[in-house]
Amino acid sequence: MLRYLKIAKWRANKQFKQQQKSWQPHQVKLLSHIKSIWFNLNTAQKLYLLAFITLAIFKLTWLCATITIIALIIKFWPQFNQLWNSLAGKALILVFYASIANFVLASTSGIVNEVT
Repeated sequence: MLRYLKIAKWRANKQFKQQQKSWQPHQVKLLSHIKSIWFNLNTAQKLYLLAFITLAIFKLTWLCATITIIALIIKFWPQFNQLWNSLAGKALILVFYASIANFVLASTSGIVNEVT
């Protein structure tokens, strides 16, 4: 009985090694395809992918949010600087900030009026 178990184990190991050898070219193709996709992405896209993987695998929302904010800063900072260097851009940004400040003040005054 022990001899049959050894033979069965040997045959299973042999078949497993053959399957590994048959899958090896596919693994190499898959790895090279993933590398080509990874190197075609820019920095912000790599960070977005990393944030998605962090959320999908580890379920860490705070880390995902942090990585996404960093990616957004990397993506939009040059556009913000280009907009800021023009006079119309400065006016647009200041109007945007003023409108947000107006909504914040209105919201806080409503909260204060609820309390009193």
